[in-house]
Amino acid sequence: MQTRVMATLNGVSLHDVDNRIIIQGIDEAAPSWAPTALSRAGRIGQRYTGTEKRYRDVTVRFVIRVIGDVEEREKVIQAAAAWAVEGGELTVNYRTGEKLNVVCITPPMATGIGQWATVYQMVFRAYGIPDWVNEVPDGAKARGQSGNVPIVVSSNGGGKLEAEISNNSGSTCNTLSFTANGQTMAFANLGLQSGQSLAISYDDEDIQSIKIGSDSAMAKRTTASADDIWMHGDGNIISYTAECALTWDFSCRGRWHG
Repeated sequence: MQTRVMATLNGVSLHDVDNRIIIQGIDEAAPSWAPTALSRAGRIGQRYTGTEKRYRDVTVRFVIRVIGDVEEREKVIQAAAAWAVEGGELTVNYRTGEKLNVVCITPPMATGIGQWATVYQMVFRAYGIPDWVNEVPDGAKARGQSGNVPIVVSSNGGGKLEAEISNNSGSTCNTLSFTANGQTMAFANLGLQSGQSLAISYDDEDIQSIKIGSDSAMAKRTTASADDIWMHGDGNIISYTAECALTWDFSCRGRWHG
């Protein structure tokens, strides 16, 4: 049954699993953050060194609109569990255009099976990217050998810069770099031939891929390069340069702290 709050996993809504499932609520726990700090020699205060973002939990609570038939109630619970246990891409109707990649850590169980008002729950956890992420990335395009291009990321948590850099110059490009917010990613001995593209992207587990076609180009990144280039959750300026004119297609999927 459709309610004010809805949950969808991999494109399938929970109420579509069985229309006798009524979602009572969705509870988002505060994300698990682990700050680290070092003691100072003077024994007063500490020096903050960073925060590890560990995971984020979402609990979906529901009741079953079946009275008296305990066998039928158990079947509905099993159907809800089958929907939950595979995990995947979670969306909720009050977060328009956002998604969370999750695993199920607590499936619903048949407790209080004979009590029609029993509230059941399932708990999902996001590990790889413990933030809600925009489904549609923000982007910026440019063409040339060097220049600057602005990109505005529509989120409060920024995100990691991705790029697809295409060479249609008629020459082989061996060196290129791009910089934003004090971080640079540079490539040498790239061997990017005319008609090829260099793609820097991240999967749902936040694992980076750097490829030319199907071949890894990770080893072509210089040792002085940043591992990732982080965009702010507002305006950013990307500076780019290469030994020949290229097409630069930058993008960023915004992330949300809350």
